[in-house]
Amino acid sequence: METRKEKKDNYGSIINLIISYIKEEILKSDIRTEIIKPILVYLLYYIIPFVILFVFLNFFATIVAVFLVLHFRK
Repeated sequence: METRKEKKDNYGSIINLIISYIKEEILKSDIRTEIIKPILVYLLYYIIPFVILFVFLNFFATIVAVFLVLHFRK
């Protein structure tokens, strides 16, 4: 029968094993290419339509402003 100290040591060694495994996997992976780059790509898919919309609105507003200036100039 195990004592409390032995159970605690076994539990601590299991935790240390899990932490060391996670640490090794994080150090092996290239965080920039595996995590950050996909996030940026998906972020671009959401930003691009708003940029296109802003460009079209700006173009439309410029055309309207030119016609208003020409109309009131007469």
